[in-house]
Amino acid sequence: MIDDIDSRGSMALGGPRRATVLIVDDQAANVHALARILGDEVTTLFALDGHQALARVESQPIDLVLLDVMMQGLDGFSVCQRLKADPRTASIPVIFVSGLTEGADEERGFAVGAVDYIHKPFLPAIVRARVHTQLRLRAALQELDRMARTDPLTGLANRRHFDQRFATLLGEAMETGGPLSLLVCDIDHFKQINDAVGHAEGDAVLVGVALRLAGVVDGAGIVARWGGEEFVCAVRLDAGDALDLAERIRDRVRSEPIAGHAVTMSIGVTGVDPARGAREAFLRADAALYRAKQAGRDRCVLAETANGS
Repeated sequence: MIDDIDSRGSMALGGPRRATVLIVDDQAANVHALARILGDEVTTLFALDGHQALARVESQPIDLVLLDVMMQGLDGFSVCQRLKADPRTASIPVIFVSGLTEGADEERGFAVGAVDYIHKPFLPAIVRARVHTQLRLRAALQELDRMARTDPLTGLANRRHFDQRFATLLGEAMETGGPLSLLVCDIDHFKQINDAVGHAEGDAVLVGVALRLAGVVDGAGIVARWGGEEFVCAVRLDAGDALDLAERIRDRVRSEPIAGHAVTMSIGVTGVDPARGAREAFLRADAALYRAKQAGRDRCVLAETANGS
């Protein structure tokens, strides 16, 4: 019986976000046994066949899959192969739980991408230890990935991650014909803050500016610290709307002091032609930023069109 498993396939108790483990087995008794072993230290979800398992993984974040091998229809090996073939789910660790004890079966499990193999009948201590080991490893890898993508001071995307994301946005714009614009933003006279009151104060200003930038751009695109006092934004907007967004950024930054300092920004804006690539977009945005600074700073300038207008 699976009366006490809800319609979403969840056996979790309430409370703060915990790691989510998907238990996949066509025998409800095994689902219950594994859920009891894991207890309330994790959120447990269930699937009673391979197709249901793939649907669960599609619909919500999963941190680990405990996967039976022998199931009606789509077996565990096939489910694992499909998970590993999809870039969106390839990083989810899979532990096979099976009554098959031949070395060839275990070898096949590792060959299709599993990280571990637990034999039935399973021992509770072994299940807990192996699940916790994989969850700790996944959390560590996710933290390393986050650190590799994030500017440590401001918490924004770093230059490396922005380059990767911008390349993806260029590809999407090329494929769909949708709009894409680039903003290059520079804090005016930032060196004077560092020289006058020190780098700690300067860092506080950078953090404050980053928060205001991210708050204005929100879900419209990606914001990154490009280096020093310079920030970049890639947004799915045409050039006119991107210029309006830049003006909102400028107004928000100058609206009140940051770390006790009056701060303004100069911003260069350009619509992006995906066929011309990232380098051309940055050249145009940088040229617009230079014009903003030459015109007295604290302003937004739209890049000139190809005919110079």
